[in-house]
Parts: sequence; structure tokens; C-alpha cells
Amino acid sequence: MANEPSMRIGRLAELVGVSSDVLRVWERRYGLFEPERTPGGYRLYSEADLDLARRVLALREKGVPISAAVSAVTQGRPIRSASAEQGLRLRRELDSAAGEFDEFTFVSVLDRAIDEFGVADTIHDILMPHLQQVGTEWEAGRISVAQEHFVSHIVRRRVGSLARLVDDADAPIAVLACPPKELHDIPLLALGVLMSDAGWRVRYLGPNTPLKDLYGACERLDPDLIIMSGTRRTVFEARAGALRRLSQRWPMAIGGRGATPSVAAVIGADRLPEHLRDSAEFLLTSRDQYRRPAAGQ
Repeated sequence: MANEPSMRIGRLAELVGVSSDVLRVWERRYGLFEPERTPGGYRLYSEADLDLARRVLALREKGVPISAAVSAVTQGRPIRSASAEQGLRLRRELDSAAGEFDEFTFVSVLDRAIDEFGVADTIHDILMPHLQQVGTEWEAGRISVAQEHFVSHIVRRRVGSLARLVDDADAPIAVLACPPKELHDIPLLALGVLMSDAGWRVRYLGPNTPLKDLYGACERLDPDLIIMSGTRRTVFEARAGALRRLSQRWPMAIGGRGATPSVAAVIGADRLPEHLRDSAEFLLTSRDQYRRPAAGQ
């Protein structure tokens, strides 16, 4: 029968035009497929699975988030994403909770947004704009250091808790760090969460990481990719020589406002897309590009 499962995931990926890693994420995270297994444990997919994947991909190419696209295709749910009005309303609720130092309400608003719009859209459309506003308000003296620290602490803890532990010896390893004197690490933390969901083994070192310690960690881990984030180009430029030596040994990508094309060229690093969602999508679809052969292969 035409709809009997007969395709391995590599063939399905070839026909759809995305990598096998992307299809595995769609299956594991969003439940798009329910493949049968051979006695040897291999997944087999059907023509119906091929149709599902193509329909999801068509919606994704129109800018629809994957979670919404899968729900629309498999359950007939209307496509929902955070509109500008909804995003503004939720950010105002976050502002109010932060002003009252109300951790319970702040986390509840975040969780409600995640349930409704998914992790990626919540981070990109609601949380990041809120944090940018907090930074602007703090710089203008309209909120206290205490409020800024309060919000950062909650966000760092809640976002970090969303990371998935990838226990797969064949999965690529990414080391994430901010260079010395760079303290703004929440976007990098959020990117690490999205990368873990895409099957990367993420080793997150955090803000203000001394380069000798980063080098030592990479010596031990031998990562497939180093990702560094900076809000100012000076944090890269001040250590361009050392960063270039790192990038000559391990592939490197840089992101954040400080990651200009000229900085990336000097360091010898790839430059991540400007927006967090686009960076996560790029790293999802380019896993195989960065995966390096194991020793002896």
C-alpha cells in the first residue's frame, strides 16, 4: 500500500528538503510523526508523513512558528502567534510584576505566554523586548539597580530551566560563552535553550568568561562549535588575536550587537543572524555543517 511506512529518515529528509536533525526535532519536540520501527529499531515513515512534513515546511516558510504550524497541520488549530497588541499587553504585565518585585506573577505571565505561543516566540517577541526596555529604563534612571537585578535573576533562572539535557554521544557539542567584560548573557542563555531543543549538547559557560578558561574547556570538550555573544564590539576587538587563535582550532560563531561583519572577519568567525529566532533556526538547520568527524574517521 502507498501509505505503508517504508522510508528511512534520511530519505524523508531528502524529499522534504531539510536535514534529518530538523525532522527529529519536529518529531521529538512537537510530535509531528509517529513512525513505525523495524525489528532492528530503525524508524520508518510513510507518504502521509511526507505530506505532513511538506505542509509544515510550507507554513514555516511563511513565517509561522513550528509549534503553531504543527498544531495547524495535525489538529486543525488556527495559527496563533503573539500579535503586537498581545506582546505589549504581556510586557506590561511583566513590567507591573517587576515593579512590585512580584516573582510569582512575573513567572506566571511568562509561563502563560510559553503555553500559548511557545518558547521561541515568547523569548523573541515578549521577553527580549521586555529586557531591552528594562535596560533602557535603568540607563535613564527610571528604575533601580535592584529592579534590574531582580528581573535578570528571574529570567536567567526560568529560561535556563527550559534547557533540555541531550544524552546522545553522537550529537554535536557547542560551547557558549561571553568574552571578558561582557555581562549581558541572557540572549546567549536563551539561544542555548533553543539549541538544546534542536539536539545540540550545549555547554554554557556564561558571562565574563576568561579566554584561558574558555580555551581549557574547549581543550577538554573538543567542541564542534564555539558561540560567543557581545553587546559591544570592543569586547571582541580587545582580544581579537586570542579569539582568532581559538577560531583557527575550533569553528566559532559570534552574535549580539557587537558582532559586526568586520569583527567577525577579523576573528575568523561566522556571524549569527541579528534576531534570536533566526540564529536558532540557522543553528538547527546547519548542525551537519558544524559537526566534525570523530577522531580516526
